[in-house]
Amino acid sequence: MATSLRVRPSNAWDMVRYAEPAEFDDVADLLLRANRQYQDALPTSIHRAYMNNLRALMSDPVMLDRCEIMVVGQSGAVLGCIAFYPDAGLEGFNWPKGWAGMRALAVDPAARGLGLGRRLAEAAIGRARAFGTSIVCLHNATFQAPARKLYLDLGFVRCPQYDFDAADVPAFSPDGGRQPVEAFALRLT
Repeated sequence: MATSLRVRPSNAWDMVRYAEPAEFDDVADLLLRANRQYQDALPTSIHRAYMNNLRALMSDPVMLDRCEIMVVGQSGAVLGCIAFYPDAGLEGFNWPKGWAGMRALAVDPAARGLGLGRRLAEAAIGRARAFGTSIVCLHNATFQAPARKLYLDLGFVRCPQYDFDAADVPAFSPDGGRQPVEAFALRLT
């Protein structure tokens, strides 16, 4: 598990591709590293549950069966990832059946600002279009401002009827914490 990584801006990034099972631990580590920065922005119990949920995304066969994990990297290192759901209704956040979903977009902190997040999001949107899906959706929270800017730049718009408060979701707030953590719904048509 690498804690520090030197990343060179390059046109020679690996193509966005599907993660191999042998890389799932690396992807889980990337998800945790990329989201550790939000520890102070979230109530402790919600941050812990969110991190556990991200870890489970890469280890729970049921979760892995519902989505495709795409990665991008350089020289064999996984520098970014995204989970694409051909049917967002299986994501577990009350999305309509038939919409595609994106979740868990993460870029290694050492590789931010190089366009990898955009490439991953565009690849997931491309997958949705290949499936013939006209709507792609995702949730984003206030503390994830850089990701929100990316999504808005890509043409996503608010879809407030699918917003939720993470404090109301038992999986994210097992102790029933009441500090609200609004997850804003966005969609692209």
